[in-house]
Amino acid sequence: MVINDQGYFACSEFDNAVWTVAKNFKEAVTLLKENKFDFLTLDYNLGEKQNGYDIICWLEERAGNNFGFVPPDIQVHSANPIDQQKIQVVINRIMEILKNGS
Repeated sequence: MVINDQGYFACSEFDNAVWTVAKNFKEAVTLLKENKFDFLTLDYNLGEKQNGYDIICWLEERAGNNFGFVPPDIQVHSANPIDQQKIQVVINRIMEILKNGS
């Protein structure tokens, strides 16, 4: 799954992949609630009030409150290194929650 307000994701590593794309927070949360994805790549800037950080925090809340929740592998593709690091900190917390089982 790709979360990007531009509606596309280009990466040679995944040339043959078929992506489900969400352009904003609402679309992303709806898709994540209704589907299981193996891989998620998200941008920070989604061109609206809610952004990629809000999505990753939503995933963190699910990981902490939903026994058995297994998030997809998550990657950040933000061009802004500060925003990328902000999201990565939450990704690391999600992995720690899952590791500790709480």
